Amino acid sequence: FTATWCGWCPSGIEGMKRARETYGDQAVLIGVHCNDIMKIVDYTSVMQKIDGLPSALLNRNTYFYPTPSSFIEAIETAKQDIAPATLELSATWTDEKATSVQLNTEATFPYSDSEAHFALAYVLTEDGVTGTGSDWTQQNFYNGSSGDPDMQYWYTAGRSLPNYVYDHVAIAAWGIQKGLTASSISSHTAGTPLPFSYTGRLSAPYLVIDKSKVHAIALLIDTQSGSIVQATQVPVQAPSLVSLEDITTLIDQYLSTGTTVTLQDITTLIDRYLEQ
Repeated sequence: FTATWCGWCPSGIEGMKRARETYGDQAVLIGVHCNDIMKIVDYTSVMQKIDGLPSALLNRNTYFYPTPSSFIEAIETAKQDIAPATLELSATWTDEKATSVQLNTEATFPYSDSEAHFALAYVLTEDGVTGTGSDWTQQNFYNGSSGDPDMQYWYTAGRSLPNYVYDHVAIAAWGIQKGLTASSISSHTAGTPLPFSYTGRLSAPYLVIDKSKVHAIALLIDTQSGSIVQATQVPVQAPSLVSLEDITTLIDQYLSTGTTVTLQDITTLIDRYLEQ
């Protein structure tokens, strides 16, 4: 949890960089901006769990002050946990304007349970987010300090960094507190994939500066504890061409029982077909 106006937040920014360099895509990183130009209202309920900036939550159950070393320590500890399921995710923009994204997930459990309590949530993050003007200036209270080799850049950087480029910026989220109700998993059979599809719509104002730099994240949440027990991320792919068969299939899904398809989904697909 960070902000452009927070002069101590560069420790968290550098911590996320260190985590990405160390673990690559195995570390699912989400930068939630608070009360600045990149703020995200979808995360309001989760922000209530923190006390001041910068702050970090690992798997929604471990709070720590974010620094390059504390990120590594927290992740190393979490690596000892055994995830209850695997997640497969695909994500595709539904239109060239990047106003919504189609998310398809499969959760597979290695054991059977008739009294499960899980649900899925989704987040979009974007890399390379920047702009011009004072709203995009990152404050840096580490200027002129010394001591931590991982913070060397910030020690020598200015007190204010205009037009700073931000990565892992959360730009949209759905079901972020305890998962989407429609995705609830109350029982599962060992080795049987549980599919779930969702169309996430981005409400303005939203940040999609470069849709090729957006990642989709699926979170498997324990609805009793609120903890994140599994996560995965993939780049959001460009929209594919739409055929009349695609439209017919979606209409059939809409007419079937227990569907999550809406009339808006059908309208969006028809609009894409007409725009081709």
